[in-house]
Amino acid sequence: MCKRHMHEVMRAAVLDALMPWDVVRELVSLTSDMMAMRRLMDRTEDEERAAQREALRRLGIDENKRKLGVVYYLSLPGNRIKIGRTINLKQRMSSLRVSAEDVLAAEPGGSALESTRHGEFGHVRHGRREDFDATPELMEHVEQVRQKWGDPWSLGAA
Repeated sequence: MCKRHMHEVMRAAVLDALMPWDVVRELVSLTSDMMAMRRLMDRTEDEERAAQREALRRLGIDENKRKLGVVYYLSLPGNRIKIGRTINLKQRMSSLRVSAEDVLAAEPGGSALESTRHGEFGHVRHGRREDFDATPELMEHVEQVRQKWGDPWSLGAA
């Protein structure tokens, strides 16, 4: 049942007194809890956006030009690393269906930096894809990026 029809059925059940009052009270209580959770989520999202703005400010990146995005290093099965870029790290990782801990590092940059990184590690690249063998050389680079730029999620480029 779609959301709109569910609301119509619930409204009719409550207003037409088809639903017992103890169930109505429980629904009101749950609704109150859900609204409180939503307010907390909104506050958390606002705090996350503020933290990202502060990280960009510290890095000297104009917030209005942040569409530059990040180049990220993602751990893949088979001892491989994906080098990609995005303007929204959280959304990109969600679309790839990977966990947060699989994101090893990120650095501010766009397509030019991504191409440079692909060229640097082209000798361990798999075909035309963006995945590379996790050689000691590549892993050392990933660690250097992590040390320089810190937690990849602080650069999230939301």
